[in-house]
Amino acid sequence: MPRPLSPQEIQELIAGYVLGDLSSAEAEEFRSLLLQLPELQAEVTSLQEVLAMMPYGLDEAEQIGRAHV
Repeated sequence: MPRPLSPQEIQELIAGYVLGDLSSAEAEEFRSLLLQLPELQAEVTSLQEVLAMMPYGLDEAEQIGRAHV
């Protein structure tokens, strides 16, 4: 039986899942965790919404920063 994940480990898995940065084994582990703890879906959705609001490229972010100087 695998050891329980700490809250920090769960947050790291959520972030990695949303960013698409998990290995296939980690993604499978997280999907299993979502089945066990469906309340995590709200956190996933929230992070996906925040990510969708971020600029896609550094150039765009740099231009915004220069406009405020």
